[in-house]
Amino acid sequence: MLNGRIVYVGKTGDLRRRFENYRRGDKNRYRVKQLIQAALADGMTASVLLATPGASEWNGLPVDLVDGLEAGLIRAVRPEWNRVGLA
Repeated sequence: MLNGRIVYVGKTGDLRRRFENYRRGDKNRYRVKQLIQAALADGMTASVLLATPGASEWNGLPVDLVDGLEAGLIRAVRPEWNRVGLA
């Protein structure tokens, strides 16, 4: 979030590694790293919201709540930094 506005929705199995990838700016995270740096340079306040839904199943089948939550949030919020949200 930037100044209380959701700008990016993502998922990770390892939050520390995800932030390290942004810090280093690896090829898959470089675009978002630049966006974060520009926002902070402009004096914006960044916040991270974390959801950790547990395992679930439906009729004995595993249900991935993380994938469903991420997709639903992107569809509902259409965060400007998500390329999917731009479509």
